[in-house]
Amino acid sequence: EAKKLRGLLSMPPSDLSEWLRSGELEFRTTSREASVAPLMGVPLGSVERIESDLLGGHGPGDRVTVETLEEYAELVCHKKLVENVTQQMAQIQRGMLEIVPASKLQGLSASDLEAALGGEPYVDTDDWRRHSITKGFTPIAPQIDWFWETVEEASQKDRLALFEWTTGMACPPPGGLAQLGEKFVIQCDPDPDHADRLPCSHACGFQLDLPLYPSKGVLAEKLFLAVREGASFELV
Repeated sequence: EAKKLRGLLSMPPSDLSEWLRSGELEFRTTSREASVAPLMGVPLGSVERIESDLLGGHGPGDRVTVETLEEYAELVCHKKLVENVTQQMAQIQRGMLEIVPASKLQGLSASDLEAALGGEPYVDTDDWRRHSITKGFTPIAPQIDWFWETVEEASQKDRLALFEWTTGMACPPPGGLAQLGEKFVIQCDPDPDHADRLPCSHACGFQLDLPLYPSKGVLAEKLFLAVREGASFELV
């Protein structure tokens, strides 16, 4: 669905007009049941409704045009990101208010709340290293020093991307990594045939499998290539 919207919104006006002229695009999107069916291993053939109701008060004869395409995109996003998760968001709100009184949340912006709950978008290399351990490396293996030097020399943007790729968290928690209660693990991949491969991240286990790269330059190149190739998000 997201790829379809991106493709339509990026089309040259002449191509878009030609594509929409068929009049087949209604103000509908995939139903919530059909969207989650593949994630649950449910065949689409067993889903009762494949398409949603008409969006935004539009009628059965209304078709998306060049002039109404942006409206259609906004309606689809609102359907999927707001309407389809109303019950789930209500439960999240209920749980949050059991922990934090509503009076404490008044006046907080979304970014203020995000920082209070999730931490600031900043990675302190020294703090990260203090709360890390290595496994499988010899005492004289240079790859660990190369790794931390690469992290320190990286921009904050790249450092945050690396941190998220290896831990699954967008940034460290408030109070630093000591709050997590577990160490970040750098595991040696000793196979010499793997020296040309990308490192492997196990974000759920806070672990990075690092091959024995022959130089710091190769390590940095492979590391951030893996980060870039491993970053993705899809709207389903």
